Amino acid sequence: MVKVGVVNYIFMTNFIKNFLKVSSSSTSWFLGNQVSRKFGKIITSALVTTTILTTGGVFLFQKLNQNNITADAKSITTGLKNPKTIWKSDFNSQNWKVATNSSSNVTWNKQSDGYYFGDKNTNTFQNGTNQVSGFLESPSIIIPTDSSYYLSVSHKFAVEQSTAYDKLLIQVVGENGQTKTFDLRKDGLVPSQSFTVPTDYETNNLDISEFAGGQFTIKFNFDSVDGIANNYYGWLLKSANIVSVGGFPLPNTETIWNQSGKNWSFSGISTSPKKWNYYWGNGYISNCSNPAEYCVQGGTPTLRYGNQFPSNPNFDSGRDYPEGNGGTATTIDSISLPKSTSINLSMDYQLDVEDNQDKDIARLDVLTLDDRNMVLATTTVWTKVLTPNGLGFVNTNVDLTKFAGQKIGFQFFFDSVDNIENSGRGWEIKNMEIKATSKPNPVNQIWPINNNYGWNKINSISNVANLWNVTNDGIMYGNGTNFIADGFKANGGTMTSAIIDVPVLQDNEYLSLNLDYLLDVEDYPYYDKAKILVNYTPEIKCDNIQSANCSSANNKAVIWEKGVGSTTKDFKNLSVTLPKYSGQKIQLEFYFDTVDYIGNEGQGWKIKNPTLTKKAYVYSI
Repeated sequence: MVKVGVVNYIFMTNFIKNFLKVSSSSTSWFLGNQVSRKFGKIITSALVTTTILTTGGVFLFQKLNQNNITADAKSITTGLKNPKTIWKSDFNSQNWKVATNSSSNVTWNKQSDGYYFGDKNTNTFQNGTNQVSGFLESPSIIIPTDSSYYLSVSHKFAVEQSTAYDKLLIQVVGENGQTKTFDLRKDGLVPSQSFTVPTDYETNNLDISEFAGGQFTIKFNFDSVDGIANNYYGWLLKSANIVSVGGFPLPNTETIWNQSGKNWSFSGISTSPKKWNYYWGNGYISNCSNPAEYCVQGGTPTLRYGNQFPSNPNFDSGRDYPEGNGGTATTIDSISLPKSTSINLSMDYQLDVEDNQDKDIARLDVLTLDDRNMVLATTTVWTKVLTPNGLGFVNTNVDLTKFAGQKIGFQFFFDSVDNIENSGRGWEIKNMEIKATSKPNPVNQIWPINNNYGWNKINSISNVANLWNVTNDGIMYGNGTNFIADGFKANGGTMTSAIIDVPVLQDNEYLSLNLDYLLDVEDYPYYDKAKILVNYTPEIKCDNIQSANCSSANNKAVIWEKGVGSTTKDFKNLSVTLPKYSGQKIQLEFYFDTVDYIGNEGQGWKIKNPTLTKKAYVYSI
């Protein structure tokens, strides 16, 4: 037995022949005939997925969580039992990206029956004697955890016989660059051969379970490799859906704000009268007019533009105001949006005004606010559409995801523009509600939970400025341009994470901290010191850490420290294996100290997308 790092290799030559099959209550292993299959797949648990590579009589067990994964034959099937579709391709509404190496008509063409790689005029992928290639890439996709997932592809194609040419590749690309490639010519699919358009679609299901809980895209790559025999049909993709064959948790959705009570301020436009008001129907309005759905019974008022009284339910200000009337309704309190995967505003409204885009203007703006609630920017997120709904409430939804992590307010704006045809009931809004949905944590990720990092800035160095800041995707030391403190003084400090509950780890499990960082500081180890530490509970020993970096007095362990060559002006990935803090509470600490005031003109230290994940060693058996 040979052990290299965290991967164990076992060589078995004599007692394993053509087939291997081992089964137990928790494990199912199977390997195809060595001659017909070069790959087999072992599934040991939800935690570890392993591939067997076979070469003659030699079998090699290898860990699968590497950057580039080649799909095995068992990853591609033609039929699934009780699949449930959780994501559908929609080539009309979704933003699919197309790229090609040719300026000719040979590219990915969107058609009524899908996307076709080839020249839609000739139904071939021939471009003279030139090689042709191109890819079609999906928008970003997130699927829940704890299930088995397949990419179900419906397609048809005709290419030349040799698998060395006319390559058909499907790649799943994760958010951290992990790529799984399915080579359709070599992974068990037999391409059709015809100079005419194939009549039948094939459906293939590709195992993408290891991407559950993360964000990824799907790429369809065609490459003729050369310019010869390119007068075949090409490749037509009809659909690419993701299906589940097991249970999975729903994404985490919570209501973070709703329209309740008198939490709006009203103002008029210029000299026009203020017509925004609260309306209860049978609250301070003594009698509720018909139709019944116009009246809101009970405690929470609706927000209304128009005259208050049912005896005169319009927004007419009379002929004294030829310029018309209008005004705004603005939230009094700010709304802090979390850093969620998606944020949605839902509201019910009725809009009984002119069916004219230039008259009776109605819109909803989002006000982006600073820490003092001063308006930084105004963004229109909803406007009146032609053929307003008139009487009767309708529901609409507004996507606020682009404002994630920011402080906002709402402002409704109405302007009749003139004094003509203002006899409608006006505009009324109720049941406003913001819901935020966080993507499920990837399998075995223990921090952050639901995108909550719990950052806390600590002035751990006395009498100096602490320039740590929280960003949309992490933290940074400095202002993004430099890390010069007022008065050109030495500076430094600490940013800590939330308290992290480490689960009980098995003997073959460990913790891994993964992040991307930029460290544009002095390369000398004695200045611009950068460290990552773990604060751990007193009863835990600091295993596998040099004693000089592990003090029982302050319960801190240095797990990474800037050294010569660590600095970089571009982001690069860092992965650190932590000691076993099994079943304990820990806290990550990011420490920076300039030591002096010289050489602080760089970008500083930027950290993005940090995660702490439970992983496993693969042991021989």
